[in-house]
Amino acid sequence: MCAGSPCISSSAYQIEGAWNADGKGTSIWDVFAHKPGSVPGNANGDVACDSYHRLQEDLYMLRALEVKSYRFSLSWSRIFPTGLRSSLNQKAYDLDGVKLRGYTAASLMDSFEWLDGFKVGFGLHHVDFQDLNRPRTPKYSAHFYHRCHLKKSQKMVKEL
Repeated sequence: MCAGSPCISSSAYQIEGAWNADGKGTSIWDVFAHKPGSVPGNANGDVACDSYHRLQEDLYMLRALEVKSYRFSLSWSRIFPTGLRSSLNQKAYDLDGVKLRGYTAASLMDSFEWLDGFKVGFGLHHVDFQDLNRPRTPKYSAHFYHRCHLKKSQKMVKEL
């Protein structure tokens, strides 16, 4: 996908910062990192690289590096603060600034960015903890995730 050109990737929690700005919900990483003693030096991603506030600078750097492929994750707790479709955070949804023309953009739907409440009620698999083998059964969300990727892959192949 990116032979001969730089390939860059990031994770929302590691780069975005703005952990509680503009209506963002709490992610599992926010909960984990804010628990004293969980991370050496009580470090967290509250500010990180502050890409949330420095989008134009980040886009400039991607252009300067002549990046052709950028794999990123979305902070779902920023887009859907409660984990439900009805909680759409319009400010996060309307965030603009990237013209995809000339770029190959790929986003991971699940880069361990689930918001804390979402992981309990939803997730991709049901784990049977009563069975010592801990079998995993895909939930509806896993099938939806698969269909999204399949549809995108088919579209990319047609465009080649």
